[in-house]
Amino acid sequence: MFKIDGSKIALTRGDDAVIELSVFTPDNKPYKVQEGEKARFTVRKRPLYNNSTPPLIEKDFAFATYGEGESSGSKTSFEIKLNSIDTKFMEQGEYLYDVQFCDSKGNLSTLCNGKFELTYEVG
Repeated sequence: MFKIDGSKIALTRGDDAVIELSVFTPDNKPYKVQEGEKARFTVRKRPLYNNSTPPLIEKDFAFATYGEGESSGSKTSFEIKLNSIDTKFMEQGEYLYDVQFCDSKGNLSTLCNGKFELTYEVG
C-alpha cells in the first residue's frame, strides 16, 4: 500500500513506491528545473538536532518531464523511487520526512514536510 493524503505518506514496509513532486512558481506556473538544481527526500525518526539523528532514508529526486512541457523537453517535476530495501528493515511506525530543494545558486529551502507512516507487512 502506498498513499499520500495531504502531507502524510503511508507505505507498507518493504514495498516499492514512486513519488512525483511538481514544483510551481509563486504565480502558479510549473517551475522549470535548471542544470545543477536538486531535491532531496529525507526520513528520520525524530527531527535533526546537532546531527544526532541520522537519516533512515535519504535520496535525491531525479528530474522527470510531465504534461505540457514534455514536447519541449522542459523539466517540470521531480521523481523519487523508494525501493523495497529502503524500508524492509525499518520498524513499523511513524517517522518524519521533508523534501529540500537546492537551486543553482546554492540556496536551500524546504518544499514540504510531514509524517511518514510505515505500516506492517503481512506476507
